[in-house]
Amino acid sequence: MKPMPFRLHVLLWLSGIILACLVTIPAKAPAQAAAADQLPEGPTKLLRFADISKDKVVFAYAGDLWIASRDGGAARRLTSHVGDELYPKFSPDGKWIAFTGEYDGNPDVYVIRTDGGEPKRLTFHPSNDMVLGWTPDGKNILFRSDRFSAPPSRYTKLFLVSPQGGPAKPLQVPRASLTTFSPDGTKIAYLETSQEFRTWKRYRGGWSLPIAVFDLKKNSYEELPKTAGMDLFPMWHGNTIYFISDRDGVMNLFSYDLGSKQTKKLTDYKEYDIKWPSLGPDAIVYENGGLLYEFNLASGKVRNLPVVVRAEDIETRPEFKNVAPSIGSYSLSPSAARALVEARGNIFTIPAEHGSIRTLTKEHSGIHELNPAWSPDGKWIAYLSDQTGEYELYTSRLMAESIATARYGRRTARSFSTGTKCTNSGSSAWMRRSPSWSTSPTTATSPTGVGPPTASGSPIRSPIAAAPTTSSSIP
Repeated sequence: MKPMPFRLHVLLWLSGIILACLVTIPAKAPAQAAAADQLPEGPTKLLRFADISKDKVVFAYAGDLWIASRDGGAARRLTSHVGDELYPKFSPDGKWIAFTGEYDGNPDVYVIRTDGGEPKRLTFHPSNDMVLGWTPDGKNILFRSDRFSAPPSRYTKLFLVSPQGGPAKPLQVPRASLTTFSPDGTKIAYLETSQEFRTWKRYRGGWSLPIAVFDLKKNSYEELPKTAGMDLFPMWHGNTIYFISDRDGVMNLFSYDLGSKQTKKLTDYKEYDIKWPSLGPDAIVYENGGLLYEFNLASGKVRNLPVVVRAEDIETRPEFKNVAPSIGSYSLSPSAARALVEARGNIFTIPAEHGSIRTLTKEHSGIHELNPAWSPDGKWIAYLSDQTGEYELYTSRLMAESIATARYGRRTARSFSTGTKCTNSGSSAWMRRSPSWSTSPTTATSPTGVGPPTASGSPIRSPIAAAPTTSSSIP
């Protein structure tokens, strides 16, 4: 019988022993607890996918829908299901809110009264249905879906569904994404495909398509003027189509007058992009820098919406976590008596057979540590940490008893010394790549060849610029 490869043996051994490993997020210190009990000052941030009516604003926060006055103040929760409820849109009369919900496990179109109540499911297809808005007469809800695309999820088409229920009816446009109706409902301004969920910025490739106007009666098509930037979220009001564009570097609000054929820049943000703008009867609401703002269509003025959310914030509670499914990298001691593993930003040392699981990490929640590597002589641990705000190389020296364990497999209860920072590059470009040790037991190398500090505190530059290894390499 062919012997099992050593690397596979190590992986099986680690997967078995890590099942017992738990990380405890410690309870807050008294000062921290007192600070946490105080209500945060100012408006709540990360209010997303907002829409605006004549006197209210609705948005998603932590996967639930909330509603508040346009004057600001405390928000009222509309939904509380464990699944996500996203992309809310007011009906033209302001009495209903259409949204995408996961009450039955799949993203489908739902509708709920503005003052709350039972959400009603309107679509029943296994594909993803994303609410885009309402027809101007309020008789149908517009959504996009990939239900007819081949291959699946390749593109989306537009559909209408009545708030009273019934089958969804496709529009004749071959494919479309972000879309808005003209005031009379006979035309749409739309994008064939869009990139609102992409993590990249300043995209200038082939997916940057022009906003187009499609006449639903004449089946005619006309493109708006296009620059090299990305244009998103068309919003049709009167004889003007509003949209956001990064043609000047940052996503700002623009308008295009269908009569004069002129484009005008309406906002001038320099730092943060405008996110998820949505058109109301007299204003556009959008997110910028985590806060909600409204742009008044008549005056052209922008104001912040000082909305405050008093949520349960369950995800911020300290709790026990089984980190076994979250192992990101590992390293063996020279004798293979113990192993280093990284999970959820914490570094642990685990015995092969006898002994305790110990942690190198002192701060469990505020610092991310990863890519641990054991030195050839078993005396040092090298790892990356973002303690300073950027990933830097750190080393930690084992206590005498722990060194014996690493080298000879003896059982001890001692652990590591405090980690010492070895780099100060100010750049995180290479810091996400794994450190590795040279053949010299006193030098850990990263892609810049920087090692542990000398007696004077200065880092040692490795004579061998060792190439970065993968996170699963074994020293």
